Amino acid sequence: MNRKRIIWLVIALLVILVSVSVATYAYYVGKELYLGTFDVDIETKGVDILQFDSSEDVSFLADADNFSKNDGHDVSGEGIIDIDLTTTKKETKYCYEVSFKFPDEQVFDYSEFGRPELILDIYKKTDNEEYKKVIDNLDITTYTGTIKVPTEKAGNKYQNEISTIKNVEKKDSWKAVVTYKYFPDVYQGINDSKEYNSALKVNIVKCQEVDK
Repeated sequence: MNRKRIIWLVIALLVILVSVSVATYAYYVGKELYLGTFDVDIETKGVDILQFDSSEDVSFLADADNFSKNDGHDVSGEGIIDIDLTTTKKETKYCYEVSFKFPDEQVFDYSEFGRPELILDIYKKTDNEEYKKVIDNLDITTYTGTIKVPTEKAGNKYQNEISTIKNVEKKDSWKAVVTYKYFPDVYQGINDSKEYNSALKVNIVKCQEVDK
């Protein structure tokens, strides 16, 4: 799997108790450029390094091999984003949101109306923990556009925090898996030779107080 490493932000601090407000930032995730603003309150000398290490987009091709009556099978694509934070300051924190970008136009149709044919699962882990599902078996057969990814399964909060202390690496990892399901009892030729492309996205946001 090809991966890309993006060093997003390096803030070199030359003085103590400096406040930088509404600084402009730009960063790449996959093939997308994001622009925006943020506030940084600097209390000690040091450097923050926030990196994104991303796989290619979530993609696959559904073809005749998947629909063979006797030996058809599911087909899937997977994408991963790792978010790494290190600092030489006493401590630091950033906030971000994760979204999932579907194709701009509908790719698949229901072979049997209402029967989920394209499934999305999204997982999150911190450091060496096991992956935990935050989106489970979501029917996205006809989805287009973008959805926000919650911080936990069945949750309604979307702001993630990543924080660390001096010289300690912190890592959040997100994984998305899109699966096209094979049904031996359904004719699925309507979706033959269709290519699907989608992607996980990360957007840095200003940290807000959230209800626990």
